[in-house]
Amino acid sequence: MTLTLDLTEEQEARLVARAKAAGIDDPRQYVLSLISSEIDEQMPTTGAELIAYWKRLGVDGLFADRPDSPEFARQLRSQVESRAATS
Repeated sequence: MTLTLDLTEEQEARLVARAKAAGIDDPRQYVLSLISSEIDEQMPTTGAELIAYWKRLGVDGLFADRPDSPEFARQLRSQVESRAATS
């Protein structure tokens, strides 16, 4: 399959920069690697697979510094409600 993408100059520059940052000289190879990683990776179907997936993404424990309590949930809700009232 052949895909043709019309990128703006700004998008192309960012693509080239990201490819170089990833150590890939050819931006086309970089895009192919991104697509391959998305297509080839199976989405988790069990709880254990989901935890492993989160760990691979680095999001497991992201909010470890936050208390797990109803009081904290009330504080968050209050913040959201006060923002909504002022919008």
